[in-house]
Amino acid sequence: MPGNARARSSLIRLLFGSYSAPELLALGYAELAARRPQKALQTFDKAAASLSPRLAAAVGNSLFANLAHRRAMAWSALGDSQRAITFAEETVTLRPERSEDWLELARLYDREQRLDDAQRARERAASINRGQASPTRPR
Repeated sequence: MPGNARARSSLIRLLFGSYSAPELLALGYAELAARRPQKALQTFDKAAASLSPRLAAAVGNSLFANLAHRRAMAWSALGDSQRAITFAEETVTLRPERSEDWLELARLYDREQRLDDAQRARERAASINRGQASPTRPR
């Protein structure tokens, strides 16, 4: 059957590492959506390991930020807030301009009763949102 052959081909590619890092990120995200965070983490680890220095230089921080964000989501789904916070902090370090990432970090801080940190993260998100909402001034 063509569907089975395609599934086998995908499995072989996954097992033997012929997926690119962006493809592995997408597969990991699908695992998260299917509520399999442990499998997602394994796939994200493969994505990180598959990054060549050349690709890493070409994509800059965006791929690393996506990887950190998705790892944070997986650890959060597994109930490990400390690891989720570590990766959420990495996400905002790599991609500080996204208010959504700061709000996710605030939520994780709240879960751990780190209320001052959560408030600072929410303030940072609000600051970003205010900056995006304000019209651009002519120079």
